[in-house]
Amino acid sequence: MLQCESMEAYHTSATYVVAGPGANCSAHSISLGGALVRNDVVAVLGGGDGTCTLNGLYLADGERLVDNHTTIDHVNAVLQKSPGLQRDTRGSRQERL
Repeated sequence: MLQCESMEAYHTSATYVVAGPGANCSAHSISLGGALVRNDVVAVLGGGDGTCTLNGLYLADGERLVDNHTTIDHVNAVLQKSPGLQRDTRGSRQERL
């Protein structure tokens, strides 16, 4: 998803994924602005040997707010992987392995 709004805009998005056993899913998000941006991603992994990757990049300054929420629910978690990475323009990094 690529999101770029005006400085006065409010943007909300929601992505829901339900993946069965052995499934591979990924979501990539780039947020370039808006007065308030909120992205929710929820992935439900319903079996073993599956992979879900959620990556995001956001550019914000003191006048913009970008709020990314990610949830990965490992139902019957056996051999499931869910790497994820969020970066901002200052180079700070949040990683989940």
